[in-house]
This record gives sequence, C-alpha cells and structure tokens, in this order.
Amino acid sequence: MQLIPSLQDPAPFHAFLGISAFARDLWYGRLPGPEAISHKLEAIRLINGRLKHGDINDSTIHAVVLLWILEVRLELYHLTKQTLSHPAGKL
Repeated sequence: MQLIPSLQDPAPFHAFLGISAFARDLWYGRLPGPEAISHKLEAIRLINGRLKHGDINDSTIHAVVLLWILEVRLELYHLTKQTLSHPAGKL
C-alpha cells in the first residue's frame, strides 16, 4: 500500500499526525498532549525551513492546509465547549 504522495513528505505527514493526536486527545476530553504538540511543532519547523530557502511545493502547501484544519478544529472545540458551559447554552 502506498501513501498519498504528499504524505511521504515529512511536513504534511507530521501535520497529519498532529491532527490525529489532537483529535484523539479531544475525543477523550483531554487538552492536546505532548505528542500532538510535538507533531504540530515539527511540521511548523519543516515549513519554516522551506519558506526560508524558497523551497515551496505542493507538499508544503498541503502541510500548511493541514495545520490550518488543525487550528480550525481546535477553535471549534473551544467554542463548542464555551457555548455548552454558558448558562444560555444549556437548554
């Protein structure tokens, strides 16, 4: 079985692992743990290195989009949690 070509690249691969680890942590009602944060930071480090050297390709863009998805999912989780804990949110 072969991975999607851009997931063979370390930057989007770490971003994808970050999304998976964040989702697992949130599913179990935990804040993002060290594994989720380390994958996110590694993806950011790899992307920054590429941007610094002008080495931008489809895999780099894929990694940025995956990090964006991670941030949106985390923000939606926090907004949902705030709404449910707010008195007006409890019906």
